[in-house]
This record gives sequence, structure tokens and C-alpha cells, in this order.
Amino acid sequence: TGSTLTLSGPLLQLQNMTSGSMSIASGTLLRLQNSSATAGGPVYDFSNSVISLSGALTKLEAGSTVTPTGPVLRISGGSLTADAIAGTDGAGNHFVRTGGLLDLTNTSVTLRTMFDTGGSDTASITLASGDAEIRLVDSNLTLTGAGQGLIFLGGLNVPAPTLAGVGLVASSSGTTGTGTVLVSAAGTTVTGSSTTFTSQLSPGDTIIVAGQTRTIAGVISDTSATVTSAFATAAAGSPYLINGNLLSLAGPLLTLGNGVTLTNSNAQIQLTNMAIHQTGTNNSIQILGPSVSLAGPLLAATGSLLTVGGNLLEVDVVSLTSTSTQPLVTLTNSPFTTTSGGVLTVLSGGTVNLSGPLLNASGSAIAYNGVLIFVSNGALTGPSVSLTNSPLTSPFGLLYVSLGTVTLGGSVPLISITGGINSVATTTGEALFRIIGGATTTTTAQGTSLILGIDRPLRGPTVSGSPTPLQATLFSSSGAMTTTNSALTLDTALLEANAPLLNLSSGSALTSSTNLINLSQKAQLAGNVAPDALVKLNASTMTVSN
Repeated sequence: TGSTLTLSGPLLQLQNMTSGSMSIASGTLLRLQNSSATAGGPVYDFSNSVISLSGALTKLEAGSTVTPTGPVLRISGGSLTADAIAGTDGAGNHFVRTGGLLDLTNTSVTLRTMFDTGGSDTASITLASGDAEIRLVDSNLTLTGAGQGLIFLGGLNVPAPTLAGVGLVASSSGTTGTGTVLVSAAGTTVTGSSTTFTSQLSPGDTIIVAGQTRTIAGVISDTSATVTSAFATAAAGSPYLINGNLLSLAGPLLTLGNGVTLTNSNAQIQLTNMAIHQTGTNNSIQILGPSVSLAGPLLAATGSLLTVGGNLLEVDVVSLTSTSTQPLVTLTNSPFTTTSGGVLTVLSGGTVNLSGPLLNASGSAIAYNGVLIFVSNGALTGPSVSLTNSPLTSPFGLLYVSLGTVTLGGSVPLISITGGINSVATTTGEALFRIIGGATTTTTAQGTSLILGIDRPLRGPTVSGSPTPLQATLFSSSGAMTTTNSALTLDTALLEANAPLLNLSSGSALTSSTNLINLSQKAQLAGNVAPDALVKLNASTMTVSN
């Protein structure tokens, strides 16, 4: 209480501490009351130690300050279980950090939440270009608290910061398994589909399925194996990771707020051979507060598994601008699944301005349970999607825009698919693209008075104050098979196209179970695509069942 502590290295260093060798009645390692602590390194530096606490590692009270240099917590080997990294009484405490928050190697950490702060507390962060807020190497990290987020970049009760580092760099030595698997709750059998268990699995290996890590007991065949302990929840058609590591949480993975500017040209989330499993309905990446600016991508994943509760990214009210020409999201051999959302949702006056594509996926199956791109009363510029051997599965569509705008610049297709078998917008009433406007005008055509929609929710760039016709194809397919309920629904809106809406080539096949194109209520569709057509087929087939 009322003290000042300054050290050139870590505040607390522990080595080779076995389970139960340390007993702390308060459940907290460091408690400051009206005091300050400055470390020339991490606050905590643990090596090959097993530590279990009932409270937060650090407790700040009565206007205390902690100032570390380097990661707040560095662990190599062993494990840590605690309530939080830090908690406060909310009475004007201060975190002044230079460097990241966690640096974990070959360890497992379980927390309820990262921080318990609030009130008049402040938190400021400085991340250099080589820094990551969280860095994981062959490590597992679990947040058990419902709705608790992993990373917040932007500080607390401080001016809008500019950060040169990134949010998360996580890697493991695991590999994604071939095919998909089925497991049952309380069962110990792993049943594969198109799997090669005899060459990929051995007894003692670990397998991660739907956020559950289990140890292989035996390999029976290429499509059957057993594990040493039963699965808690069932999963069907699930991708899996072999000898990898898991980041599990029930809240957002990354939150950008307080008008933060991110200057790093690398992805804010970098995943290599990791499994990310998010439960609940939170969006994985969310934007809060004033405008946020990025100089690089948001997410780049290689050989990883990603399961998201809500949308991968949602922008509501605020704006997000990316100045990078790289895809905002890149998935390479990284299956991606959502339980209640899509890739991007823009709502309630939110704006997203992209200088590069929205999504580039290769060898990555994508299964989503919302619209892939959803815009309602918002604005989105430049959201092209390119998929190579990355099959799509969803009862919902690729794009839904209602009383908002989606602007496509140039001739790059909105959705470009190469290879793969896709089942998208298969629910009754759904379509690959649903475009809905609101404003109307009365006009006369061939002597008949008509009320027609004049909103242009889907448009080309604005020139001299007016939107121009689309120069880009909506759906380009090369050697891919796609099944859908309908391709396009246009409702009380004007769609002007100077390029084919659908372009199928190289043996592609499109099957629509109802009308291919629906012009609903007061729709206007104007095409100026000669010598092409609004629907273009080259060595491909189209089947319209109705």
C-alpha cells in the first residue's frame, strides 16, 4: 500500500513449480493499493510451472499503476489456471503497457476473462511492428466466461491510439486431417468420410473435433479410430486437426475500438495449424467506437480450423477502412464454419471501405448459417470474394442488401468460384443475391403508367455524383457445380448491368429449383451487355426446375 516498486526485469519469476507447491489464500499473485509497479520485462515470467489461482494474477486498487515492458505474462511449459490476468476496483487504476499481453510457448492457459476493469480505470498500449498482443506457439488458450473477449485493441479511457503491432499470432505443429469426421456425444469412436486414418493417425496422437481435444487410442481403418475419453458433444461432417493446439472462447476473438489506427501491413490475426473454436452468438471480430483504419488484412489462416459463433466480422454504426490491397480475410487449407452468421455484416449506418478483396479462400470448405455478405442500412465498397476448391454450404445466400449500398469498382466479379461442389441459398424464398430497395417513381412505358423502384443498392462507382452501372459480373463460376433455390431476387430496386450477371465456364453447372431471376414488385433490371447476355454459358450447363 502506498509504495513504488521498480525492477529492471520481471516482477515475479517462477521456475519448475509443481502442482500444489504454492498456496495463496487471496488467490492473487500481485496486489497493489495506491501503489505503482514498473517492470523492465514481463510482470510474470513462468517456466515449467503448474500454477492454479482462484483469483486474478494482478489486483489493482485505489489508483494503482502497473507499467510493464514486454509481454505482461510470459510462460514456457507448464500450465496456468486463473480467473483473469488482472482485476481492479474501478477506482482510477492505470495499465501502461509497452509490448504485448501474452507470450505462451508449449503451455496451456485457462482463464474466465482477460481483464476485470471499468469505472475510471485507464489502459494504454504501445505495440511496435514486431509485437503481437497475444503470441501462441504450440499452446492452448481457453476463456470460459460467456461473452468474454480475447483481444481488445484501442485502450480504455485514453485518446485514440496508433498501433504498429498485430493482435494475434498463433501457430502449432499440427496438420489438418483429410476428409471429415463424425463423433457422437458420450462416444469414443471417430468415423471418417474420405479420411486416411491409417496414414495420418497413430495411437497417442491428439485430434481436435468441434473444439474438443482427444487422444487417439487406436486406428481401426482409414475411416474408423477410437479415442481414450468420450466426446462431450456430437459433430457430423466436421473438419479436424491432428496434433495441433486449440484456442477456445465464448466471446469475440478481436475487438477494435476507440478509433484505433493499425499500421501493420500483416494480418491482425495470423493462424498457422491452429484450431479456433468460438461458442455462443458473438461475432468473432467486432468494431466499436469511432472509425477504425487498417493498413493490412484482418485475418490470414493456413492449415487451421475456424468455428465462429456469429459473423466473422460485423460493423454496426461505425466505419472500417482498409487501405491494403490484400484480401481482408485469407483462408488457405483452413475450413471455416459459422453457427449463426456469415463472413461480413454491415448494419445501421455502418460503412466498410475496402481497397482489396473481402475474402480469398483456397482449399477451405466454408459452411455458414447466415448470409455470406449482409448489408442493411449500411454501405460496403469493394467486397469481392474469390474461392478456389473451397466449397460453400449454406441454406442462405451470398449477398443480401436492403436499403443500403454495395459498390463494386472495376470488372472483378463479386463472387468468383473455381472448382468445388456448392450448395447455397437452398431454403425456400432464398436466392444467391437478394437486392431490396425502397424509393419509387412513376413513369410511363409503352403508354402504361408504372411505379418502379429507383434505389440502386448494387451499383458501380459514383461518377459526378451519380452511381454508374455495374461493370462486374455478380457470379462467375469455372469448373464448379452449384445448387440453389434461385440466383437473383430484385425487389423495388433498379439494377443496371454492363456485364453478365451470371457467367459459367469450363464445365460449370448451375441448378436452380425455382425461377432463376425474380423481378419482384417494382423492380427494374436494365442490361447493356452486348454482345454478351445477362446469363452467359461457355461449355457449361444450367438447369431451372421451375
